[in-house]
Amino acid sequence: YWIQAAGYVWAFANVLQMRVPPQAPIDRSRSPLHNLTDGLRYLRNDETLLGLMMLTAVPTLFAFPYQQLLPLFAERILRVGPTGLGMLTSAVGAGALLTALGLASAGNMRRKGRVLAIVTVPFGAAIALFALSPWFATSLLALSGAGGAWAMCSALNQTLLQTTSKPEYVGRVMSVYTLTWGLQPLGNLMIGGAAEVTGAPIALALGGAVSVVGTILLLWR
Repeated sequence: YWIQAAGYVWAFANVLQMRVPPQAPIDRSRSPLHNLTDGLRYLRNDETLLGLMMLTAVPTLFAFPYQQLLPLFAERILRVGPTGLGMLTSAVGAGALLTALGLASAGNMRRKGRVLAIVTVPFGAAIALFALSPWFATSLLALSGAGGAWAMCSALNQTLLQTTSKPEYVGRVMSVYTLTWGLQPLGNLMIGGAAEVTGAPIALALGGAVSVVGTILLLWR
């Protein structure tokens, strides 16, 4: 926890060094409700931004419930106990960290949209592989791949959302992006309910498969 706290301080120090260009003055005569509806209208009329938003919403709803099911998998399916649960969680973080470092070293890469299209599908596939894996080693590899894929998806998606939006709408677009994470509890309820009927492996595998199919349809669209 001390290391994590130091990381936040370091990130805060980096933010203080950012130099943001002057922005257009905000019209404070308009109500917050008007600004909200204006932002939603702008998002609805831009297919690119709407598609990027859905690329986050679909996996969040169908694949991300794996996080809440990890203790169940560790105890009853893989039978690795608390230590194994810690290793499964760490595998996600290790994959995300390595991918984030690689992405940062790559700098301002070209064809971000194409790269995003390539890495979004494997996230759901990795979750489905984890769900069906009876071997601990395979589960670790699958979760590491999922962590890495999502770290790249998240970074590229947020970059594209901010650089594609008009400057005066960036704040509202990112606010809606944050709201998509509110779908995760709904996904937990849905996948958890399915797990009661079919068992956790099948329910989570179906969620990963739906995430893959939904992502492919969005990319094709």
